[in-house]
Amino acid sequence: SDQRGLDHLRHRCGIGCQLKYQDKKMEETLVQAEVRKDVAILWINHPPVNALSDALRTQILRSVQKCEQDRRIRVIILIGKGATFPAGADITEFPKLVAGLMKDKTPTGLLCNGLDKISKPIVAAMHGTALGGGLELAMGCHYRIATRSTRVGLPEVALGILPGGSGTQRLPRLVGAEMAMDLISSGRHITALEGFRIGVIDKIVDEPLLDSAIDFAKAIADKPVADRMVSKMKMKISYNEMNSIANRALDDARKKYRGLYAPTECIKCVSYSVLPYEEGMKKEEQSMKVLMASYQARALQYSFFAQRSAPKWSLSGVNSKNVKPIPVKTVGIIGAGTMGTGIAIALMTSKYRVVLLEVKKEYLDRGMKMIQSTLERNVKRGRMTKQQAKACSALVKPTLAYKDLSDVDFVIEAVFEALEIKKEVFRKLVKHCKDTHANKFLQSNAILCSNTSYLDIDKIASVVPSPDKVMGMHFFAPANIMKLVECIKGTKSSAETIATVMNLSLRMKKIPVLVGNCDGFVANRMLAPYAKEATFMVEEGALPHQIDDTLYDYGMPMGPLRVGDLSGLDIGYRDRVGKGLTGPNAPKFENPLLRQGQRYSLLGDILHDTGRLGQKTGKGWYKYEKGKAVVDPLVTEMIEKYCKEYGFSRRNITNAEIVERCFLSAANEGFKILEEGIALKPSDIDVIWQFGFGFPRHKGGPMFYVSNMIGLEKAYEKIQTYWEKHRDCRYWQPSNLLKQLVANKADISQFQKFLPVSSRL
Repeated sequence: SDQRGLDHLRHRCGIGCQLKYQDKKMEETLVQAEVRKDVAILWINHPPVNALSDALRTQILRSVQKCEQDRRIRVIILIGKGATFPAGADITEFPKLVAGLMKDKTPTGLLCNGLDKISKPIVAAMHGTALGGGLELAMGCHYRIATRSTRVGLPEVALGILPGGSGTQRLPRLVGAEMAMDLISSGRHITALEGFRIGVIDKIVDEPLLDSAIDFAKAIADKPVADRMVSKMKMKISYNEMNSIANRALDDARKKYRGLYAPTECIKCVSYSVLPYEEGMKKEEQSMKVLMASYQARALQYSFFAQRSAPKWSLSGVNSKNVKPIPVKTVGIIGAGTMGTGIAIALMTSKYRVVLLEVKKEYLDRGMKMIQSTLERNVKRGRMTKQQAKACSALVKPTLAYKDLSDVDFVIEAVFEALEIKKEVFRKLVKHCKDTHANKFLQSNAILCSNTSYLDIDKIASVVPSPDKVMGMHFFAPANIMKLVECIKGTKSSAETIATVMNLSLRMKKIPVLVGNCDGFVANRMLAPYAKEATFMVEEGALPHQIDDTLYDYGMPMGPLRVGDLSGLDIGYRDRVGKGLTGPNAPKFENPLLRQGQRYSLLGDILHDTGRLGQKTGKGWYKYEKGKAVVDPLVTEMIEKYCKEYGFSRRNITNAEIVERCFLSAANEGFKILEEGIALKPSDIDVIWQFGFGFPRHKGGPMFYVSNMIGLEKAYEKIQTYWEKHRDCRYWQPSNLLKQLVANKADISQFQKFLPVSSRL
């Protein structure tokens, strides 16, 4: 309406007194109202994503109720201000609700039920992402329209809960039980087009959204709303049919989401939609209370925040907010092997130009074929179109000449994991990378990174004149798929370099975590005791399949011995040779089971020396039949013979001991990593385990496991006990940080109070 019309409304009783769209005070409220003739427009204004906090829900309901009372208004539009319609609930309120520190005035279910009582048509005009509570709000309205780019879904299952604002009861009434079970148990987002096809969206409209929404609202303003109330719609299947659908869905969910509570509970709640709405809502409320209080929900919500905080870094006055990254358009990749080509694909699909360098044409040709075949495979699987694959292919320039790297902004070296080879590559880079001062790398703006899993970044940086421009980037294989990147800060890495490396990783759609420089960084340093304990327990009485099956059942994607077979047992062997622990040039140890002062298992060496290198040779810890790992009696026999020869008295090792020793040893190392300043915070360590090794998100991570599932005091006692038993395993020596936390009865969140002054970061 024009200004005169608004002034007229302001001076009238009823709704006109509340709807002050251009009033400065009203602009500060969560719901801003505007009236255009007989259409009320309620702008939801809770930036940045219009999260449905309790205060926002309360104000939405009050605003709609006031519209109901005004006789001039015939139809109401709910629309999000800014980038999106409400993108979900305000997750920061969850812990307070569980702890009883706050109580919802207007739960989403109550809001939707309140909308049901409105006699005037309500149109939800959606754009951006209408997720979780946002979609529940839309389903509480009589009509739902959306722009073509909108995405909708009920992803609460990812937080260990269910859509507890009537989502499990409303969605099946719109799309059917089977579709609702799939969408809610998976938490997947769908496009507006699919939403329209299945019935959750009534119309896809053109932008500008408001204009389309007003046209739609006027067209339905006089239509009765009784048959548009989702809560009054009846399911068109019988109880028996519903049970049959639910049982099939439950069977699938238990296989797909092993160990998770929420997906199966979601399916059960959807099955209650065959009951009258009020009864189904009672069931939904009961299930929601159980899930909200569960360990899995706490772990999944912790994981949600941990993932989002990982890219945020802060060091001595500089941080991710106040340091600007260097612009990057072209990236040089050195090495066209599996890792180099994977990194190249990740860059190309993120629209970066890539110069791919190799030393031999045959290696370069092989790498280009790998890139092309991966892109073709992505097209076949529907991950990209032919046009997108063609555009990606055009972004890579293969070369055998270092001089072709002269104009790149950023270099990632991905050659063989050997310090001297990497140093030589960096010496060559000094001569050729982009600079502006007479080919002197010292004034260069190009960032140089080494893809390494454990090598010393400072030693690599020592061969270049500008070590402040050098960092490590530990990608995980396959690099075009795995999300994690450990971004390793060297002693002299500048804040600008850190910002650039972290920003590039984010733009590659990775999850970057800033870590300090030490042997193995965070991931592989913690993995070492985890894997060693697995092997030592084989010596003491377990068999490989028991170790692997137990950790798989715990939630890991694969046990450590099976991982060794998959990677190749020769890789670990080469690492041990490089450290002087084994091989023809290793010293003769007086006690073969004690090397360099530490307990040592010969089992890996025996497997290697007998040609059992893992899956690639068809035999390792297991034998492989058609690619499937099978228990090999020869390995069992070898283990038993080995134990007799070296005096091991084999005993029964429980599954609980396997879990405890593997994860407690890793967590103890994690506390030492925090103590040394190699990691910035405990949640960064857990993110590394989740995205690097597949630690189950519903159990948080090794640090969350110790602090929440076991408890710091009990964990410390157990670690101390193992240290007393295994003095030849230095990693069992209790972390001083853990000791201090326990002594002061402090929580893990208070760890910074007990850190030494010095820190690697």
